[in-house]
Amino acid sequence: MKPVVRVPLRDRIRSSIIEGLIDGRWAPGDRIVERRLAAELGVSQAPVREALRELETLRLIETSPNKGAQVRGFTEADLREVYQVRAGLEETAVRLGRPSPDALRDNLAHLRQAIATGSRTDQVRHGVAFHREIVAAAGNEVLLSVWESLGVEVWTHLSIRLLGLRPPRERPGPRASGGGHRTRRPRPPGPHQKPRPRLRPLTSRPYGRLCTVPANERSGVIGLGYEGRDLDGFVRDVIDMGVANLVDVRLNPISRKPGFSRKRLSEAMSAHDIAYVHMPQLGNPKWNRAGFGIGGAELAQAVAAYAQEIKSPEADDAIDDIVTLARKGLTGVLCFEASEDRCHRQVVLDRVNARLGRQ
Repeated sequence: MKPVVRVPLRDRIRSSIIEGLIDGRWAPGDRIVERRLAAELGVSQAPVREALRELETLRLIETSPNKGAQVRGFTEADLREVYQVRAGLEETAVRLGRPSPDALRDNLAHLRQAIATGSRTDQVRHGVAFHREIVAAAGNEVLLSVWESLGVEVWTHLSIRLLGLRPPRERPGPRASGGGHRTRRPRPPGPHQKPRPRLRPLTSRPYGRLCTVPANERSGVIGLGYEGRDLDGFVRDVIDMGVANLVDVRLNPISRKPGFSRKRLSEAMSAHDIAYVHMPQLGNPKWNRAGFGIGGAELAQAVAAYAQEIKSPEADDAIDDIVTLARKGLTGVLCFEASEDRCHRQVVLDRVNARLGRQ
């Protein structure tokens, strides 16, 4: 048996706060009241205070004697400062060691796949993992610790949400210079030449796994996420794939995105003869959510913690219910994230597939 991974209470609270910052629960300038957050999480105020202090070192939270803790206002200048320090650390890492080409290629392949599926979360995760390989290859624990203390992945998520920053669609060519070099304009495709495909905006592509299931597969289980989707487009894709049952594994089926709260979503599914079932027994507790968005060791801890959470008889019965539905018709397991790799539903899918004999 594998040892149970125990996540310190302070880390759970910190992860919950980070999740709230990324998801927009707290906007810049909002107060985070220790007493209220402690009551919500069912803990004392001491570990909440410790978590807030750690987040203050990341410059995500600021405290003052009169106002307590509140979310910092984020600007492009803040992001620029983080990246300047990060660039210096990575430059030093390159001088100290050389990363494995295979590891870099692996991360690059994952990054390209994330771009192809339109998963912004995975793009951030694999992009950060690529650079972490470079820093780790230096073999300097102090350097790696300082680099990780910058909270690169969290800052990247916040910059996308709050500042509207996006990765560039294409690399700009060289500028014209006084030495006679000119920027070459791309030639239009000839009559027998196909134009090069361009990347769509990050939120315009449907989630990956839904689009890869063969249309004639009318049984089994599939992961569905509505990140970056609108209700009408989501419903069209579900119908096109022949989904017969939609199992909602969110703990609380409430969403800021129009149409994805339980009542409206259930009505939309019912209108097309798709059964909607909410299974809160398989929901991921609030304190365990942020790890799925951070990645690395915290992601592994979050997955392990969730696997422990759903060992109850109620959760086991819910898994059996999904297996029964999946044998009768194609069953979608729904949560928010576009990618299963960063969502607790991947654990649900693995267990269902194991009982279906598909692993």
